[in-house]
Amino acid sequence: MFEDLRKAFRDGLVLFRDLQRERLTRAFTTDMAANFAVSGNPPPGGGAAITLQSAAPFLSNLQMIDLDPGEYTIQFSVLPTPTRVPAVNAEVIWKVNGQQLRRLISVYSGAAIGGVCEAVHVKLQDQSGVLDSLLLGDVYKVIGTLSRGTRPVIMQPPILMTLPAQLIETGVLNPIILGVPQDAGVVNVFFLVTENIGFAAPLDTDIQAFFVSQGGVILGGVYPLKEDDWVPLPPGTVTVQIRTNQAAPNNTFVQVIWGIEG
Repeated sequence: MFEDLRKAFRDGLVLFRDLQRERLTRAFTTDMAANFAVSGNPPPGGGAAITLQSAAPFLSNLQMIDLDPGEYTIQFSVLPTPTRVPAVNAEVIWKVNGQQLRRLISVYSGAAIGGVCEAVHVKLQDQSGVLDSLLLGDVYKVIGTLSRGTRPVIMQPPILMTLPAQLIETGVLNPIILGVPQDAGVVNVFFLVTENIGFAAPLDTDIQAFFVSQGGVILGGVYPLKEDDWVPLPPGTVTVQIRTNQAAPNNTFVQVIWGIEG
């Protein structure tokens, strides 16, 4: 009889652990397809903000409402097509005691983000129309896991890319104006500067980036070509304006990557 009780206890413990593991870990897969629907337009210059964004639908991917309160990490991976690497955004809504905290990140070939929650909802949005990552008809899968624990500490935060690299127009009256994504968890920015291969003009070393408030107040500025690390966004920044003082033909592109808290 004692052995029967011990066996029943062990079986019950194994069942409890299996239920806990199932409760704290989830795997998911979503079928995606290249969607070239966009809204807004990139301006020809003259001080207008770029409004181009994907109009592809957000596809519900994962919804958990019965998690134990604590820290969780979601990891994403993409099974790419043979042609190009897919571009897809993941909207993560962490929920605690009825309050929601939204994060928006780019997945590409992989990503991870952590947060504190007792429920979470994940949606995916194809970005092919904005970032021209796929060809019409391309399909791919986004796979991922939700598990208990914190995101590993690495040198790079989760990222968000909202536009391809932008050609810097000549003259201070033609800045590239990028709106800081709102309600996405943006905390810093990274600048990648490159030149148009095959173009005769030299790389522009006089490019400046300014952090601007809602009222047009310049809160700070940097020289992107001299920055090799993440730059914190000053509180109150709503746009990043990039310009050059040169009047000569320009062949310089700047790629802005947003860093996301998590």
